[in-house]
Amino acid sequence: MAGINLDSGVVNSSPLGWLAFQQVGEFAQIPEPAIRCLVNALRGVALAGQGEVMRARQVLSRIKDDWWRYEPEILAVLNPRIIQLLSDLMTPADACSDHQVSRPVVILSLGRFEVRLHGSPLSFARKSPRVPLSLLKIIVAHGGQPVPLGQVIDFLWPNLDGDAAHRALTTALYRLRALIGREAVLQQDGCLSLNPRLCWVDLWEFNRQAEGVGMDKLLGLYRGEFLPGSMEPWSLGVAVACQQRFIRICAHHLSDMASSIDHIRIESLIEEIAAIDQRLVILLRQRLMDMGRWELILRLDQVVFEGGSAACRKQ
Repeated sequence: MAGINLDSGVVNSSPLGWLAFQQVGEFAQIPEPAIRCLVNALRGVALAGQGEVMRARQVLSRIKDDWWRYEPEILAVLNPRIIQLLSDLMTPADACSDHQVSRPVVILSLGRFEVRLHGSPLSFARKSPRVPLSLLKIIVAHGGQPVPLGQVIDFLWPNLDGDAAHRALTTALYRLRALIGREAVLQQDGCLSLNPRLCWVDLWEFNRQAEGVGMDKLLGLYRGEFLPGSMEPWSLGVAVACQQRFIRICAHHLSDMASSIDHIRIESLIEEIAAIDQRLVILLRQRLMDMGRWELILRLDQVVFEGGSAACRKQ
């Protein structure tokens, strides 16, 4: 929750107190898509007020495109303190991580591939340097373990022999270090690795923390499959393993929550999982079936396939 000021006097007030106008008729001046965006923005504020900051960020991440499109109309009807809170919440959750802030290189590989240097995404004037980034992805995929140089060569240059392959690797390593810093990539004992003092990797954090964190943190770490779209053999196994682990943990969290009477929270969690990737719902359903949790399967079906949550049915 670093960097977020939850003004309890505002957040815990009636939602109408979050708005800056007095007449409901003023909504007539706002386009319908902007109203939907506003409603979801206020839902994010409500979640933050309940201490569910990570879930609030998940909700807001799904409206960011419409938010920037209709920002003037939305800001015109919001309480200034709510505007500030929304601004804080819409800063990517991973950008607020203490671990990341302390490291100049941040590598995001779950749900997307992005490299950030000192908080700013790495960008290229022309096309991205494919080979150096592929080298980086291979190092990331090994989960923090050193990668033998021979294995890197086999992955990237299987058709080159001897000196030609080593020259290609030397060039790719030089270019990668030019992108993220010489000391960020270590070469020692015939292996390559990332310097953990300088680099933070979401995959490694997921592997380290997944079993021991709550669902809010887990949803913040697992933003989708590892290196989506990659068909490389060294990435597919990692993607499947991460996905299976995420589903297993989610199923056990839901099972633990099943005795709770807070059905809205269970259904909200299902919605958040579906928002990451609809395919996860199918895998989650199968896992719950293997566990014999038929009451959770019924609730999942109601939320995802029949389009009705407890919150919707109350309206």
